[in-house]
Amino acid sequence: MEFYSVKIKALTPIWTGDANGRNSSLRETGILGSLRWWYEALIRGLGGNACDPTKTACNRDKHCDACELFGCTGWSRKFRLEVEKESGGNITLKFIPLKEVEDIEWALLNKTINIIAKYGALGGRIAEQQYGLIEIIKSGLDEFSLEKIGALELKKYLIRNNRKGVENPNIRMFVSITKGVKYKLLKDLKKELSFLKGERGKGKRYFYKTLNGQPYRLFLYAENETDINLALNIANKEIQNRPTTKSYVLLAWVYHKKGNAKKALEIIEKYVAGKTSEPTVLYHMAEIYKANKLEQKIPTIKKKLLNSLYELGPNMTSKIHNL
Repeated sequence: MEFYSVKIKALTPIWTGDANGRNSSLRETGILGSLRWWYEALIRGLGGNACDPTKTACNRDKHCDACELFGCTGWSRKFRLEVEKESGGNITLKFIPLKEVEDIEWALLNKTINIIAKYGALGGRIAEQQYGLIEIIKSGLDEFSLEKIGALELKKYLIRNNRKGVENPNIRMFVSITKGVKYKLLKDLKKELSFLKGERGKGKRYFYKTLNGQPYRLFLYAENETDINLALNIANKEIQNRPTTKSYVLLAWVYHKKGNAKKALEIIEKYVAGKTSEPTVLYHMAEIYKANKLEQKIPTIKKKLLNSLYELGPNMTSKIHNL
């Protein structure tokens, strides 16, 4: 039977504990639960629907986009996961189809695993700093990509299942800092952003990771635009110590949201323009140009954005056309 393997290296232990609270072996159920959580966040970010599987109404005849692949009552998961731990410490995730899995679903799963490796963490207890960091060594899923699928096909897929889901977590509401992380930043965020403390029964919404005893990665998620802009504003105070193109464009976007289009343009022109082709950054640039009545700068950016809809998500189509 055809299957796809993803070989990863665990940079820190992956928690997949049993009912007794021990983490003596890697359990497929723990990996599956984590993959689904990130997959749901990605689906929502792309404009699709994903339920909360702990209190879902999804069923065989009517289910959300996440349940289409991962299953629900009356609708079985489309694949089986086997986890193989190798002698050198590497881990192979083997995805074996149990029924037809569409190319777009493999592409979404591939994107999910890449997001985890670059920005998040895998397994349980991801709120604890010592668990879940991984690195992809080799992926058989790389033959599937959202770029190859295209924005139109992605949109068609996401509107097929009309079961309404929940709004969060949503990958568009995530902030991830992967370089120059300092513990002081986490303290500042926790002090000023009350939403990071979580709610009873829901847990924290920030994840601070260390590697070899040193700060390594911080990611958090908000549940509305106000919270995400507050988080970005605080995070960009770090720009004095860690100036990058992306941090500058985020700082410019905060000024833009506050109505200071001139200051936003000044930052874009000085630190960002011509230095990146990342679609989200380009979209923010175009909005700032529009706010400053510099329409002549937008057509070239708009063309690049339309060619990157697979990455931005089909819901961005109308926003791009309205630039």
